[in-house]
Amino acid sequence: MAAQSLFLRVLLLLSLLFSSTLSALPTKADLILSVKSWETVRLPILETSRSYLVQNLFSRLVSFDGTGTLTADLAYRWKIDPSKRVFTFFLRPGISFEDGSPLDAASVKRSLETSLERFNPYFSPQVASLEGFSDFIKKRRSEVRGIQVLNPTTLRFTLIRPDPHFFYVLADINFSIFKRGPGGYIGSGPYRILISSPHELLLGLSPRYFIPLPHAPRTITVRPYSRQRALSANEVCLLEENFDPPQGWERSSRHLQTPSTSVEYLFFNFHRPWGRRSEFRRLIAEEFDIPKVLAEEKLSSSSVYGLLSMGLKYFSLAPFPQSKPGQGPFILKRRPYRPVTVLTTSYRGRERFSKRLLEFLKEKKIPTKLIVQSHEEYVRTVRSGSASNPADLYLITHNPDAGFLPAQAFLQDFLSPQGQYNFGGYSNPKVTSSLVRLSSLTDSQKREEVQRILSHIRAEIPLLPLYYPPIHILAGKEVLSFPISSFGFYDFREIRLPNR
Repeated sequence: MAAQSLFLRVLLLLSLLFSSTLSALPTKADLILSVKSWETVRLPILETSRSYLVQNLFSRLVSFDGTGTLTADLAYRWKIDPSKRVFTFFLRPGISFEDGSPLDAASVKRSLETSLERFNPYFSPQVASLEGFSDFIKKRRSEVRGIQVLNPTTLRFTLIRPDPHFFYVLADINFSIFKRGPGGYIGSGPYRILISSPHELLLGLSPRYFIPLPHAPRTITVRPYSRQRALSANEVCLLEENFDPPQGWERSSRHLQTPSTSVEYLFFNFHRPWGRRSEFRRLIAEEFDIPKVLAEEKLSSSSVYGLLSMGLKYFSLAPFPQSKPGQGPFILKRRPYRPVTVLTTSYRGRERFSKRLLEFLKEKKIPTKLIVQSHEEYVRTVRSGSASNPADLYLITHNPDAGFLPAQAFLQDFLSPQGQYNFGGYSNPKVTSSLVRLSSLTDSQKREEVQRILSHIRAEIPLLPLYYPPIHILAGKEVLSFPISSFGFYDFREIRLPNR
């Protein structure tokens, strides 16, 4: 789930961005939302599309609240068969899409199958466990056999293997429920788009939403962020990972910040000689002063506690050795014969961090080379997952998607030879066999096995946890409440303004 179906997100945003005017509109929005990545709101750029619009304009079968707890959405209840292979969801009766058409089990099935048609290998692997999924994507069948409509308000999902976490997949925005309409894609979320223009979006509460929202903002204007003007009293700036406030913000607003559950990792490419050199990996882990770099570059207030994110079960079992600069010269067993190539992008402050890493390596008399790519190109390069990736070092962010997955899901994704995020080609037979055993162990046994795996990782350092990219917002003086979720959720329903 940390890997998302970017195509569907773009598909959804395309419909949002080209919606037409629906009714007479207010002259002043209750809330102004300024976003730094405005170009990704207006344009369907794949990897950089913002999710907060999809979260608030489309519903899902189930969703996560601000604490990462699974909660009801279109489905008001569900049950899991003891086999952990059969999941049944019960829809709220009488719900509809924004255009008034019924939202029933058949329309949910059509929506999910449309999303699955665009399946890419970076989706959560739980998706592929649906019965008949392989036949569906290979065009041997026109529908997914494992998604059954039992009646207008009931759906059943059947898997080919037990997976107690499957139903969390459906809370991801990639599985937002929509229908095709003459002007694009129609949702059923708490908000709808009233106006879309090159310069702003106007959102309004949907009159067809299935839960009354008497205290939420009636209208929200989304517009580009600007450092050249002071905030309005009813404005919120989503600064996300970088605190770069507009002029005069101290006079009109307050700064709200929370650490995210995402973790920025430095990965070593085992397809290349530098990545395979254990003394080189240890040099960076033990000598590079990560806390100092984070503070000076204002990337985060602290380095990561351990290998696993705060959102993952067993994260407390995984403390990682902190850097100890100045502990003595670290001698490479043989002199370098080619530069260390660091691949980077400006996203999440990666370029600034990478340049500091190169400075450190140069101090150690190690030749370096920096490759800076656009974020989209960067993602494609890293995901190539082969020796064609020119980087010895690169950074990846992992988001635990609201903390439901146990540690083994993360470990399998990044450390198994077949892991969907193991782009660097790390492989250790002992780690692999431990990962295989995890699925058949009791909880207490899993803790012991996870500890065993982590001891190997701390010794070999195929990756290095760096920092939690914090989430920053500025809230105007009239904004009484704008909850910040460490999982990156912005629930517009929970915003509070005066007299609302």
